[in-house]
Amino acid sequence: MGVAKRGSRFMVRTLVVIYDPLLADGRRLTETMGWNDPHLLTIMLAGALRSASHGEAEHAVVGVLHRGEWPVHHDGQRHDESYITMQAAEREEMGPGDYRAILADNDILAKVQRLEVDEVWLWGGPGFGWNESLMAGSGAYWCNGEPIVLDCKPFVILGFNYERGLGEALESYAHRAEAILRHQWQPWQSRADPTNDFSRFIRLHCEVPWLGGIGNAHQAVNARPGRDYDRDNPEPAYSAWLGRMVSATDWGGTDEGYLKWGFGQMPVSWWRWILLRGGV
Repeated sequence: MGVAKRGSRFMVRTLVVIYDPLLADGRRLTETMGWNDPHLLTIMLAGALRSASHGEAEHAVVGVLHRGEWPVHHDGQRHDESYITMQAAEREEMGPGDYRAILADNDILAKVQRLEVDEVWLWGGPGFGWNESLMAGSGAYWCNGEPIVLDCKPFVILGFNYERGLGEALESYAHRAEAILRHQWQPWQSRADPTNDFSRFIRLHCEVPWLGGIGNAHQAVNARPGRDYDRDNPEPAYSAWLGRMVSATDWGGTDEGYLKWGFGQMPVSWWRWILLRGGV
């Protein structure tokens, strides 16, 4: 049994785990730093994905776990309140987060094995050491992060940053989608490869003139050469995927608008792979 299918939608049972450390003065980290509310971001992200996928991606939040401690890193260390000073100085000194500790502390493996959870959304601060996404479970593969082999069905863990907004969360999700779709179209050659639909989708006009698609997580089809995160270019370029010229006016010229627009151009059938067959 995998992700539940309800009508035309894939209902993804999503567990949300929020690491928002409780500080000595009784306030949460997000409050002290003036960062975003992860509960609101969760609602916004689920709604944006539902809309952009034409109703296919229905992330149903089945639980929200609040953690008041600093998450552990691979070396066993945890941040403390000196983290606030480090952020002010734009310094992040600790290494990768310890996913296995997070999974154990929140009993996530058992929840997945009992088919209560299909996906995990982690919310935390910058420097908590999480990948934007990775895959865990039996048969897990690279999904923008090294896989974690576990005795359960494959599932995706997304690492979101509540310092940032909806646009950045959508980008993290886009990296997950790209990794899974690349895996689906093996063997992967390049963005110029004309033999599969995904390579045609992510081609850029500046790379393959007049054969561009929609773009990738960082760059729109009309991105200028050598520019990463180029999603606001007002100059049009031809999209062979759509059969017309497109520019930033198509998505409002914002990061959030581009990612929603890009998800909306995906064939509906691709969501079956992104959501239901994510670890197969």
